[in-house]
Amino acid sequence: MSANAVNLTIDGKPASINSGATILQAARAAGVDIPTMCHCEKNAVTPIACFVCVVKVGGNETFVPSCATVVHDGMVVDAASEDVLNCRRRALELMLSEHAGDCYAPCSRICPCGLDIPEMIRRLLSDDINAAVKIIRHNLPLPATLGHICSAPCQKGCRRASLDKSVSIRQIHKAIATYDIDNAASTHDKNPQITAKSKHIAIIGSGPAGLSSAYFLANAGYQCKLFESQPQIGGSLRSQFDESTLPKKILDADIESIAKMGVTFITGKKIFSIDDIYNDYDAIIVTTGLPDSNQRPFNLEHDSHGIKICHDTFAASRPKVFACGSAVRPITLAARSAGQGKSLSMAVDSYLSGDEPMRKPFSMSTGHLSTAEINSLGSSIPHTNNQKLSTALSSRNPKISNPADTVNTANAIDTSDVIDIIIDSARCLACDCVKKDSCKLKDYATQYAAHHLRYATGRRKRYTRQTYASGLIHEPGKCIACGKCVSITAQRNITPGLALTGRGADVCVSAPFGTPIDKAMGDALTDCVAACPTGALSLRP
Repeated sequence: MSANAVNLTIDGKPASINSGATILQAARAAGVDIPTMCHCEKNAVTPIACFVCVVKVGGNETFVPSCATVVHDGMVVDAASEDVLNCRRRALELMLSEHAGDCYAPCSRICPCGLDIPEMIRRLLSDDINAAVKIIRHNLPLPATLGHICSAPCQKGCRRASLDKSVSIRQIHKAIATYDIDNAASTHDKNPQITAKSKHIAIIGSGPAGLSSAYFLANAGYQCKLFESQPQIGGSLRSQFDESTLPKKILDADIESIAKMGVTFITGKKIFSIDDIYNDYDAIIVTTGLPDSNQRPFNLEHDSHGIKICHDTFAASRPKVFACGSAVRPITLAARSAGQGKSLSMAVDSYLSGDEPMRKPFSMSTGHLSTAEINSLGSSIPHTNNQKLSTALSSRNPKISNPADTVNTANAIDTSDVIDIIIDSARCLACDCVKKDSCKLKDYATQYAAHHLRYATGRRKRYTRQTYASGLIHEPGKCIACGKCVSITAQRNITPGLALTGRGADVCVSAPFGTPIDKAMGDALTDCVAACPTGALSLRP
């Protein structure tokens, strides 16, 4: 530290930094986290103030941007009071009020298990079916089984239907999952990278909710033992579907993959009382289906529907006991029971690890898109006719259901028609955000519990998307005019570079002289994409 060091206090923590530094730089040096959307390290002046980094100084009621406020000796900075946090939340909500674009596609939001459908399809179309398998297995505990019996609620939310007809999502998912089962190299053993936990969990009932709970908890490293009163694992999946709808070999293959993850199955064992196993496990999960109306299930508090739980945590009336599925409320959709098992597993993980329940991730939903916006989506998707991938699918699957068939039919077609799966996949509008896992606006909205409708006026930016041969995807409706890309092209002396145009709320980033935006960024394109805090600039996967 130089002789010109400045001493200050940030949230009661002493800090010291060279004269001329900003509050943001001082905070980072002191290990104090202050969010920022528009700050560019190499810029002396931020072109646009997002006000996400605001703080208060010296008891003053005025908020100042920490990225542009220079420190002085003896400065006292408030970076975490309720007033400061509320101001940051308002700044985020103002950005979100006109944000045009979804974090997750409507089909994924509707899917009870949260399958990332556009990403699955992107992997499939990029000729990486094994990556598509991983996407499915990350979200679905019984991929091939659900591919056969799910009623495909996702297809009801498919925006492609506004142009012609919905993408045959269930059939695509089914084809990939069937390929996975038929692939001899696929074993799905317990992931060696997962650290085994010492906690033991009992799961009562082996229907979709029980198997789902076991799948995700085993994948988190827990020792799971699943109890089933019948001679075979599967519960309602085995008893409610005939062979033509759900072949037993498909169900058995999915169950076997869960067993290979380390789950122990105990069949022919009916648990009459929680007391019989209560002291042997760190957590007990009840997923047995509907109890008899005249019995008090497992001596747990219940109502006319089933076991009473806290719907945020799935916790029953007795410590360390949890319940979901039809043990709580009648559920006819297997995928919904499986989705509840997935959510319950996260709650049990938080309980056993002593963590606070995970905050629900923010999810922007633009809502209804106009015909022009849908057409913009449709005109920007690449068209694929992947014969190589079609051959791979066909060689592994002698028969695959026709994507044109009505949902829940299992009419098989010749392998020559597998190409229809690929063609139908290419119809996906990919209306999720490619940067949903790295978007700072989404992350901060989650952290600050921001709501995108707080300042909504009923009008928003028009959603448009343009793709370029360079791989750039430009979605100007997601731009917050932070100016980072403008600064980068200026620093690199890129010609013509980018510029901020317009006034007030109409400020936007543009390329001068009608230059295509990817050409205007030149060799700074990848740096501009990396710096973009939202999904306004992204690269095609």
